[in-house]
Amino acid sequence: MTLRCLLWGNPSDPPVLFIHGAGMLAHVWSLIAPGLLPGWRLLAPDLRGHGASDWVTPPRYVIEDFVGDLLGLLDLLAPQPIVLVGHSMGGRIAAWLAAQHPQRVRGLVLVDTRLTALSQERVQLWRGVRTGRGTRRGHATRTAAMASFRITPEEPGIPAPVWEHLAHHAVAERTPGDWALRFDRAVLQIEGSRIADLTGLLPSIRCRTLIMRGADSDVLEATKGAAMAAALSDCRVQVFPGGHHFVLAHPERVAAALREFLLSL
Repeated sequence: MTLRCLLWGNPSDPPVLFIHGAGMLAHVWSLIAPGLLPGWRLLAPDLRGHGASDWVTPPRYVIEDFVGDLLGLLDLLAPQPIVLVGHSMGGRIAAWLAAQHPQRVRGLVLVDTRLTALSQERVQLWRGVRTGRGTRRGHATRTAAMASFRITPEEPGIPAPVWEHLAHHAVAERTPGDWALRFDRAVLQIEGSRIADLTGLLPSIRCRTLIMRGADSDVLEATKGAAMAAALSDCRVQVFPGGHHFVLAHPERVAAALREFLLSL
């Protein structure tokens, strides 16, 4: 299997691994990268089944699969201890990796990541939105395919150039005249990393941790964020304007906060 990974910065600088959420892609983090350079080596892969990385047949998209891929990537590109930054499902993957492989992680940033279990009603609603908007039917042009790109839950305040940037990278021509989103919808069929209760991982995470959450997020409410922070040995919570995808609406603020956290390490 081939993974596509975006890289920024000097290879000799301290490494930071960015992990996107379900249905997204590595280019989410290209909005953050300029605010962290120079000073760090930034790695942002497309997870399996996402973006330009391979899809897996038969489908294998549980949390252990994603973590195994990332460990292999780190063996190749950043074998030293690393800082992990994960959004949503990517944060669940990051928390798992930090808890199970503490010697490889020197810092952790959970971006609007909920570690408690999700209700079946919520999961089915999200999956219904995703699958209802994108059957296997493709589009005749890139423009039409880009217009079908959606973010769930919706996030007000995302600038039009940011939206167009993500949509551009989120589609590909499968065969001549057949444009579609670069996302294996089988990811939505597998429970793996999205609905299980992972709060039991928190006592095993020993590195310094920053929890970022959106003030209007209904994924990580204030009480859940505070409970997560209390269960961690060295953690603080920082709140940003916006909802679950506040990184896309306020990338400069997020980059500044990340730089402060990285310098604290």
